[in-house]
Amino acid sequence: MKFTLLQSYPDQLIRETFVDFSERVLSHKHDDALSIPTGFQRVLNSNSANDRSRALELFEIGLLRGLLVSSREGDRSSLPLGWSLIQSDENVHTRLGYCSYAIGKALQTPVSTRYPYIDKAFSILCAIFLLQTGFEFNNRYILTLSVFRYLQKTFYPQLPVGLPLSIIWDRKLASAMFSTLSNSEKRGELLGAYLSASNISNLYLSDENGNITSVSQDVLFNGSINLNSVYPLKPPLFFIGAGEEPRGLYTKAMQEGAKLIECAERLERDSINNQTQNPFSAAIEKPRDIEGKCVLEILEDIFLSNGMNKEWDSAMKTLSQGTIDALQFIEGDRLDNNMKVFFVHDPEIPIPASEEIVFEVLKNNCYLIPVENDRITFESNRYLVLSVDSTSELLRIRTRKIG
Repeated sequence: MKFTLLQSYPDQLIRETFVDFSERVLSHKHDDALSIPTGFQRVLNSNSANDRSRALELFEIGLLRGLLVSSREGDRSSLPLGWSLIQSDENVHTRLGYCSYAIGKALQTPVSTRYPYIDKAFSILCAIFLLQTGFEFNNRYILTLSVFRYLQKTFYPQLPVGLPLSIIWDRKLASAMFSTLSNSEKRGELLGAYLSASNISNLYLSDENGNITSVSQDVLFNGSINLNSVYPLKPPLFFIGAGEEPRGLYTKAMQEGAKLIECAERLERDSINNQTQNPFSAAIEKPRDIEGKCVLEILEDIFLSNGMNKEWDSAMKTLSQGTIDALQFIEGDRLDNNMKVFFVHDPEIPIPASEEIVFEVLKNNCYLIPVENDRITFESNRYLVLSVDSTSELLRIRTRKIG
């Protein structure tokens, strides 16, 4: 079974890997001799499987318009789409990628010095990443978060009154879930129960040698189980985390994105009950040979078409404010508190190098509308917004080049 799962903590992936890749490799075209299927690895000067895996993850969570490296299932003799965009001197970041870069850059500083919405926006990013994390079973796509939340509600131990479950229990539960899903003989029991909304009495723990142990709720909770010996080890760790401040994807996503996740869970259950396609299938499985829609557009269509405007708009407001806070934090005193910075990418026609130019932008491509004195960044140039004219579909933004 193929999982789309992070193999690192999300803050590490965004703060370290993505920022590094963006600044060193993804920001400009490279020598034509590197327009080859392994060009990305050549620029990094790396034969590491880890760098290749991280590059694939960045595509899977919606930060890149195309793959930087050839997928194992695809044609490994042709230029990956994302690398082709870079070598064609085009931007490879999606809208979500630009937000993630700014937030990741700000996350490099101590939490005590960061603006408040940066960490809130990072939680929303984690929720969006989580809504792309799933797998296919019997021709149906399933969100990993939905199976985990089903187990949280149905597979729990008998506890004394008033004793809450802890992050340690979530880690144990995630270990048992991933171990069961990774076993071709046992996953059907769990997923059959999930799809039919029935209770399950046992999960399974495997070790690296393939030995399987059946565990009940109480045994899993009370037993002396060494989580470091349960296979697979990394998925539950990076899904939940460890220690007093767990950094796992699900744990971080729930801090600010709980309502969005609850909505997604309901929508998936409705699709199961109605025997229709999971609406999140397009977010989980992305086209690799052609450019697909930005995941923000995919998710917006899903939530708005199902009357969940309030939850989606609230999440996007937090993400937008956090991105603005991140940019202001990065720029320091050079930005005043009321000014916003916008990034232009993938223009229909070349942007002239003149001092004063007009950008024409579709309204539905902007979550926030620029106003006078905001800034626009395109490639290495910065522009001051002089005025903004609006039609029903279009924004005409008059600017002056300032650097």
